Amino acid sequence: MLNQRIGTYRYEESTAIHIPSFQLAPWRGMLQGKNRFPRRHDVEVLTTIFLQFASRIVGNFCMMPLNEAIKIYIDHMTAEHKSSATIKGYGGALMQFCLYLRNPLINLVTPDEVDLYFKQRKELGWKRNSMVVPSMALRKFFEYWRRKGHPVLDYQMLPIIHKEGTEPRVASQESLTKVLAQCEGESLYDVRNRAIILMIADTGIRNGELCSFNVVDVTEKCEVVEENGVKQYACVIRTEKARTSRNPHRRVFWYEEAHAALSKWLEKRGEYTHLFPPRHPEALFISTKDSHGKVGSRMTPFTVGLVLRRLSEKAGIPTVNAHSVRHKFGNDAADADMNNSKISELMGHADLSSSFVYTHLRGKQLGSAHRDMREGRNAAPS
Repeated sequence: MLNQRIGTYRYEESTAIHIPSFQLAPWRGMLQGKNRFPRRHDVEVLTTIFLQFASRIVGNFCMMPLNEAIKIYIDHMTAEHKSSATIKGYGGALMQFCLYLRNPLINLVTPDEVDLYFKQRKELGWKRNSMVVPSMALRKFFEYWRRKGHPVLDYQMLPIIHKEGTEPRVASQESLTKVLAQCEGESLYDVRNRAIILMIADTGIRNGELCSFNVVDVTEKCEVVEENGVKQYACVIRTEKARTSRNPHRRVFWYEEAHAALSKWLEKRGEYTHLFPPRHPEALFISTKDSHGKVGSRMTPFTVGLVLRRLSEKAGIPTVNAHSVRHKFGNDAADADMNNSKISELMGHADLSSSFVYTHLRGKQLGSAHRDMREGRNAAPS
């Protein structure tokens, strides 16, 4: 029965729902004929109480809204030490799906609604590769809640979208030269951007790995080897594929031109940070202002991509992004007759097969190999 003093409905000691007495006062008055209509706030309070009560009875929070379930899953991924890119990608994809369905209860989502979601995305012109992450995120999300015993849809019924294999977009030496020509000035931005481009070209590192560089990696942890009058600089970095790679760390190398650009940037950076204390003083590459208006924040992969896009537009050429420069590094390594193992180590691939995209014959190389085979077959016997 309803306890008039503390407002507690007790149907079982372990599932008692405690309701402050002042929240029940308007409803008592309405039942006694004193208040004819409850206020809107009182309706919202009673609705919340009812949902709490129903969720306790049905059990396992099966009446949980989808957005709340997504927040809990994101916390779970954080506890599992998933990469920030995975958490951001999965979280964004799940929230888009939540907005599409207008935030239903988690147990009311059906496989047909998921199929319709991907069908409509395709009709809107979304490419196949752009739907790989959302499909994987939804499968992992519902697998997590199903394994916890919640009455949600069977994740094995959800579609699996595989990435479409495409030839890598490789930056040419000509386009790289044109982009570098746009940052030959002495301003803070030109010096920083030139150092970024030369470092990606020399080391073949990923965009995120470049942004994770710290000042001490260049000033203290840097190793120098000189051979035949050529100086080679190196340092050890943690690869982005640390979770799945055979070796989570790898050594990257760069040469005199890139190091001179880095030294010049460190000088300019010191002058700037002396006037404006940076938000991330340890970061090698910093922005003058981030999206939150903070000065001296560590550059993000998005910011580096935006810089390269603007420099490409200024040069009047198709966009040269960080990954196309990385692909150029892989192609140059293959042209230098490096084997798959060496290319994989230099580029930090988690799987040796990833380097096959650079070593397999294509284009002119494939045509040349076919001509050699033809000439050998038609050659006169000796």
